[in-house]
Amino acid sequence: RLADTGHMICECLVADSLMPPSAQSAGEGWKAVVRVRMLHGMVRRRLKGKPYWKPEVWGTPINQEDMMATLLAFSYNVLVGTEMIL
Repeated sequence: RLADTGHMICECLVADSLMPPSAQSAGEGWKAVVRVRMLHGMVRRRLKGKPYWKPEVWGTPINQEDMMATLLAFSYNVLVGTEMIL
């Protein structure tokens, strides 16, 4: 999961990679973000349909706050790792 997140972030950091679809094509970063959002949407839909998922206890699966925390933690870990190398 972290490797996939890192790959997506690297694709998004390339110049003009987040350009939305146009007459030519979408940037690789844009495509990576759409793939991740589609994956999260499929997981949410599948889990909500399962009888063992308890939304009153666990909330929405893969909600925006959890995704934000993952990106923040991933960014923090990169910074700490860089600091340790230097």
